[in-house]
Amino acid sequence: GNIGTDWAMKLLASHADGAIDGAPRTFGRTICKAYGLMGSIARADPDRGRANDTLWMSIGDRLPGPHGTFAGFALDWNKLDVTAASEPVRTADTVGTETSQALSDYVDAFATLARPRDATGEFLGREPTEAETRAHTKHAFDLVNEAAQKTDDAGEPDFALRYARARLAHHLGDFAQAEVDWTALRQISSGSGFKIHAFERTLILILSAATSFALGKATEAKSSLDQGRGALEEVRQTYFPSGTKAHTDLEAWEDVIEALSKEGAAADLPKFEFVTVE
Repeated sequence: GNIGTDWAMKLLASHADGAIDGAPRTFGRTICKAYGLMGSIARADPDRGRANDTLWMSIGDRLPGPHGTFAGFALDWNKLDVTAASEPVRTADTVGTETSQALSDYVDAFATLARPRDATGEFLGREPTEAETRAHTKHAFDLVNEAAQKTDDAGEPDFALRYARARLAHHLGDFAQAEVDWTALRQISSGSGFKIHAFERTLILILSAATSFALGKATEAKSSLDQGRGALEEVRQTYFPSGTKAHTDLEAWEDVIEALSKEGAAADLPKFEFVTVE
C-alpha cells in the first residue's frame, strides 16, 4: 500500500526520535546518522516475470547521504540490462533548507575530528599533535555553532546541536559559552514545550556541573551534580529495574559523577560522541 520508494527515502532520511514520541532531532536516536555517506533502496517486483525491479542510490551531492539526490535504475535480470527508472531522480524532503545545511555542518564537524587532515588538506597518517587536535576541535565547534544558529534562525532549535556546542566549548575551555548552552538546556529540560528524554536531562545536569566547577561555582556545581546523580538513578530504575544489569553507558556516567565529586574541575570528561550524541 503506502510502502514504496518515497516512503523508503523518507525513512532513511528520518530525524524522528522514537524514544520521545517521534520528536525531531538532527542526530542521536534517529535513523539518519552523521556517518551516513549513502542511501540505497532495492525494490523487487513480486511478479518475477515482469522484470520490474528498481534500484535507487544517492549520488553524494549532499550529506548525510540519505538527504542527497537519488538516481533510479530499472533492472531486467533476464536481459541483464539496466536503464533509467521512469522517474530517474528523487529526493527525500524531510527537513527544511536551513536544517539541511545544519545537518551538513554537523557531518563536517564530525569528520573534522574523526578523519583529521593536515594543513594541506590531506588525511593525517598519524596521531594528531595536541595543537592539531585543539585546532580541529575549534573548527568542529565553529561548524556546530553555525549549525545551531541556522536551526535557531529557522525557528527549529535543536537539542543535539546545542548539546554538542556546549560539550565542545567546555573541551576548548570556553566555559562561559558552555554555561550559556547548559543554562538554556536546563530550562528546556524543565519545561513542557520541548520534548526531552530523561537520560538527556541527566547528562545536562552532570555536564553543567563540570562547567560550574571550571568556573569556580562550587556550590552550584555540587547542587547540579547531586541532581544528576539522582536523575541517573531514576533512569537506572526505570529502564534497568532491580536484578537486571544496567547498560555500560550508565556505569560510565556514574564514574564521571564520582570523578567530579572528588576532583571537581580537574576531573577528565569523556570525549563527545558525535554519532549517538551520548
